[in-house]
Amino acid sequence: MMTALHAAIIASLKSTFSSVPTCEAYPRLVKKISSPAILTEIVDLTPTTDLGTEQLEVAARFRAYIVFDLTDLAAEMDTVNMAAAVAAAIKKASRFGCEVGPAKVLSVEPADFKPDLLGFSSWVVEWTHEVCFGDSVWSGTGSPVTEIMVGWSPDIGIGHEPDYEQVQP
Repeated sequence: MMTALHAAIIASLKSTFSSVPTCEAYPRLVKKISSPAILTEIVDLTPTTDLGTEQLEVAARFRAYIVFDLTDLAAEMDTVNMAAAVAAAIKKASRFGCEVGPAKVLSVEPADFKPDLLGFSSWVVEWTHEVCFGDSVWSGTGSPVTEIMVGWSPDIGIGHEPDYEQVQP
């Protein structure tokens, strides 16, 4: 699920920002990066509330780093403008064609791209998606409820079936 979602995010950003030479997963190894760049990463998976489905629901937190080479005089404002555009694109794409909750943009702010690499202007867009892992105990076969009956205590249970009233749909 996470591999497909991350790939869909990168593909969507590449399509939306086709003039950006580098749009890929945040590199773990030092390599030359063409500027401007959009680099995405999965930050963490934080468990959320129990849905009562026996699935693990998490808030999957992502970051997209927008990086410009400072040799361009307009780099700092270009970085800010592209960060805002990336945040808007993430909000618009919402689910990126995957079965996840809609994107919730958390922040758009300056970032340390790589503290050891000077000469870059960098901002980061951070957002989450709610993602469920595992199968829901409520999916699959079964028949839909067609009749709902209600009883009032103490006239409930076996022997009191005639005391129940049907709830109108």
